[in-house]
Amino acid sequence: MAGAGIPSINDIPDDAEVVFNETPREYGPQNSTGCSESYQSSGHVAVLNAIYDATGVRIYTLPATPEKIKEAMNALSRGEAVRQERWDLGCDMFERLDHFEAKATAEKLK
Repeated sequence: MAGAGIPSINDIPDDAEVVFNETPREYGPQNSTGCSESYQSSGHVAVLNAIYDATGVRIYTLPATPEKIKEAMNALSRGEAVRQERWDLGCDMFERLDHFEAKATAEKLK
């Protein structure tokens, strides 16, 4: 998992700004979602990568049903682009790190 971009202590700024982002989830308990599952949920990525290695099609949304895989394989064989909605998981971790670094640099210049 370290090769996937998990930040180390050197990647985290000394002065971090905590940003609370409320995005109610319609189906979650009390309109919420979990926050620690990212370290517990890499197994599905291995399965999606195995599907890609075996079939040549990338599945972007779960569940990876046989029908979804077959449809993507048929589109690939016809030379069409495989179109699937990607999940919006919010801002990218590296975007936030760049934001923090820029803010720290601006503070030092004051």
